[in-house]
Amino acid sequence: MTQSMLPAEIVISIIFGILQLIVGLVSLWQQHYFRWAARTRRRGRRRNTF
Repeated sequence: MTQSMLPAEIVISIIFGILQLIVGLVSLWQQHYFRWAARTRRRGRRRNTF
């Protein structure tokens, strides 16, 4: 009985690992995007002031 449960546990752990990887990549992309957006906003403000 424990042998039949082992593959299910492995599949579940792989699925959760992939989900964690996706969440990590999305958060990195969001950080990069928001930093880029803030940088372009600052540049736009500087151009408007001069």
